[in-house]
Amino acid sequence: MAEFQEHDKIRVRKENPLSTNRRTPEYVRGKLGIVDRCYGKVVEPDFDYDHRISWGPLYRIVFEWSEMHKGEEDQNSRFFLDLHESWLEPV
Repeated sequence: MAEFQEHDKIRVRKENPLSTNRRTPEYVRGKLGIVDRCYGKVVEPDFDYDHRISWGPLYRIVFEWSEMHKGEEDQNSRFFLDLHESWLEPV
């Protein structure tokens, strides 16, 4: 079961929680975001080579422009990124 629900506030972990999961870009580590969608567990057979270890459900996270670019305000710009639960912590 997914730990987070849509609209939950999260922070992306700064440290790699599982040494085998390196797919989270440096520029979002430590940033605040909001869960936009929960895809659930990845069961796609084509991705089996990359999901042999359970990294938890996959989420679409939305980041405000101002969170990604401190000092630059843009009310209409957002950034979306898919991240596994193991990289997320509640705020």
